[in-house]
Amino acid sequence: LHDSESFFDRFFERVKSSEDFSALMRENEELKAQLLSLRKEPVTRDENGSTRISAKIYSTYPFNNRRLLAVNAGAAEGVRSGMPATILGTIFLGQVTEVYEHVSVIRTLFDTEWQVPVKIGDDHTNGLLVGGREPMVTLVARELPLEPGMEIYAASRDFPYGLKIGEATRIRDSAGTNFKEANIRIAFDAGTITDVVILAR
Repeated sequence: LHDSESFFDRFFERVKSSEDFSALMRENEELKAQLLSLRKEPVTRDENGSTRISAKIYSTYPFNNRRLLAVNAGAAEGVRSGMPATILGTIFLGQVTEVYEHVSVIRTLFDTEWQVPVKIGDDHTNGLLVGGREPMVTLVARELPLEPGMEIYAASRDFPYGLKIGEATRIRDSAGTNFKEANIRIAFDAGTITDVVILAR
């Protein structure tokens, strides 16, 4: 009888240990899920008197629509229509056009109907960004400097001055005009970006 009691005591101890272990495993998985969720939440921080809202880009796979992007931050996080969207806070991506409670839509420089005033190089030459699958800079006066490798940056009063767009490539004369134009080597890989920083002034 004593052996039987000892056996059942050990058996129930093991069962209890197994239940405790399972409970700990479930709790561990729940905590990991919560941490993963927190890492994907929008983050708002103040830097040098301006507010930056970091957000994740929703996937458009397999359609790969680069013209419009949806992100997981909206009015509740402080996003407003017209705010500039950037990569890392310094590289120009586009502008917020639609805002919902926790989602916003960004119109990017790959939109064929979008145009943005820009400056080029150290001489601050004026130009016009024309969006598209391969964005271009146009309306550059023929007598002004425009060479491959010159930096192109946003100069619209709607955005902080000097957000980088990319570098000039494939310079040519615009047919029948007194202007030059160039393709732009964008300063980021559009196919790999997962995060944006929205600048709230």
